[in-house]
Amino acid sequence: MSHRDQDGRPTPDACRRMFDALVVRAEAGEAVDLLPAVTALARCTGAWPELSAPARALTGHLLPRGNPEHPYALLAVAGLADATTLRSAADRLRRDRGPISLDEIDAVVALTSAERALLAGIDQVDTYQPPPSGPDIWRDAAGIPAYAAFARRALETAADRIDALHGGELPYRSDKAFTPREVEVLGQAARVALLCDEPWLPELLDRIVPGVAVAPGTAKTVPSQALLYEPVRAARDFPTPEAVTAIRAARSRTRHAGVPGRLDKLLGQVEPALAERTEVALWLSRAGFDDDGVLRRETADGCTAVVTVTERAELTWEKDGRPLKTVPASVRRDHAGLLKELRDLVKRVDIQLGTLARALEGGFTVDAVHPYGWWRTELAGHPLARSVVRRLIWEFGTAPGAWRAVLPAIEDLPDAPEDAPVRLWHPIRSAAGAVRAWRDRLVDAELRQPFKQAFREIYRLTPAEEETRDHSLRYAAHLVDYHRMFALFRARGWTSRRLGPWGDGDGAAAVRTLGAGEWRAAFLHDYVSWADGDAVASTDRVTFEHRTDGTWRDAPLAERCRRWSSARPCGTWTPSSG
Repeated sequence: MSHRDQDGRPTPDACRRMFDALVVRAEAGEAVDLLPAVTALARCTGAWPELSAPARALTGHLLPRGNPEHPYALLAVAGLADATTLRSAADRLRRDRGPISLDEIDAVVALTSAERALLAGIDQVDTYQPPPSGPDIWRDAAGIPAYAAFARRALETAADRIDALHGGELPYRSDKAFTPREVEVLGQAARVALLCDEPWLPELLDRIVPGVAVAPGTAKTVPSQALLYEPVRAARDFPTPEAVTAIRAARSRTRHAGVPGRLDKLLGQVEPALAERTEVALWLSRAGFDDDGVLRRETADGCTAVVTVTERAELTWEKDGRPLKTVPASVRRDHAGLLKELRDLVKRVDIQLGTLARALEGGFTVDAVHPYGWWRTELAGHPLARSVVRRLIWEFGTAPGAWRAVLPAIEDLPDAPEDAPVRLWHPIRSAAGAVRAWRDRLVDAELRQPFKQAFREIYRLTPAEEETRDHSLRYAAHLVDYHRMFALFRARGWTSRRLGPWGDGDGAAAVRTLGAGEWRAAFLHDYVSWADGDAVASTDRVTFEHRTDGTWRDAPLAERCRRWSSARPCGTWTPSSG
């Protein structure tokens, strides 16, 4: 009799045998790991078997043995025994955990057995790395209403505690504001909320991330480095524009010497990931701006603040309708709070515009396509986003395989159906003459693009690469400063282990996933030696892999080019042809 169904899920009988086998191991004094049995139970093909006896025995075996490695699995198993056993397990987990963790334990205890088993999947996640099974674990957690409610409650509690520290209501001790378990729990709560792109989350991130990056007063410490970095890692897994804005605000405010560099490295992973999440990446708040990208605030003494968004946000002042060269003295004296609020707004808008530009650039490399109606309203017509969008060249689908390119800064948008496709124009899809024409138009109009588009370098296959077929030596055989190259890998979203004069430190491949997760590039490099006190590396080949049926497979360079071209049909319209 099979222990699994055709989809590989365990049968009730197989689940019972797993629990019985664990009891045998426990009675023999061997180590016991509950997680595989609980996760199998969560995927069981039928009604769960009777497990109260083995569950009671396993819980009794584990409770006296120090800090449980898998707390969710322990609660899930204890709940299968009886209410008394579940309370005993919960009491064991409550030791030295902090108020937020205590609230979480109470929330998990109140769940159903099936929900606790589902939640045990979190035990296998290493939050320092992307989720091993994608967003499924966090989607499962978000689908449990009581846990989703706890996630919001936990983040609200964290924000209130940080506010209380800065308000002097709580004593401040460097790096002691949250317990280690509270940090873990808040990271989990942040992932659930970021996955769902909850509307209440941006306000909490604005309080938590910048707030935990700076100490009250003038100290050059932080309330909790661990809590500062955990939401950032959560944003790497499930990025949103608001999360990036909060991280950048934290980076600009901190006085801790080591924080900016660490945040820069993490931002190098967050922002490329944001481009892959197109459903949230391009959203911007209107923040009170009118359709022309202007916000006006008047004071009681007749002064008017004007925030205007062109390429950047700019704050100016007027008095009785006349522009002023500097901030009025009455505003400095009587409206210092308003002045600070508006200056902060200018900084936030500039950060948002930079985030939007980076998200669009990420979509540029994966050929992101948007429906024309949405694009016209939410991007081209948005009072803030349009300052970025109008300086980029866009293609509008006019017929299957045919596209018309337009630069909104100097020409009208076309008449097109609401569902017509819109995408960024890419020079690799155009003839050399068309690319030159677009570059000339930008220069003549004195337009600076938010990122390199018309002037972007493109690399076509060389005869040598056609001959090598599965790898490129275009960048091989160069000696480079290794530490600088490693820093660039981190900043540009590549992953690579550090090399050096130690075992297994002589060579590696820097890897980056591209094309919405369909492609993976690898850049091989070797550690060479130290020269004049600097580490030196030698560059090697570049290879590509394509995901096929969930498996990475080597892809010939010509296939990479064919797939790129077939996914991006070329039209015949050029700037000169209108």
